[in-house]
Amino acid sequence: MNLSTFPHAIATASYELLALGTKIRNVRSAILDIESEVDQAIAFGDYKNDSQRKVAKTQMLKENEDYAAFTEELQTLTDGYAKAEINLNLIKNNFSIRKLEARERIAKMESLAA
Repeated sequence: MNLSTFPHAIATASYELLALGTKIRNVRSAILDIESEVDQAIAFGDYKNDSQRKVAKTQMLKENEDYAAFTEELQTLTDGYAKAEINLNLIKNNFSIRKLEARERIAKMESLAA
């Protein structure tokens, strides 16, 4: 990879992070909606104390297939985001190294010319 291709690679990796971040926010929002629906159902239920409400909430969430799917998707997206972030940092670091190497070559040529 030469120096001129790094800005495009950095931008591409940054857009990937942005897209993953958007997907993560959407999945989190869906999870919060499901949790809100469960909380609302519990609020109007016949539960006598907090312990019963907590058990009921846990049970309702376990039984909700969408909640399980969204939770799993969130984990996958979060892992993907971390990997994409590592990739972006690697590209940026390689770009910095290549710039330093180019500066070193230029400095050597200038010292030879002097």
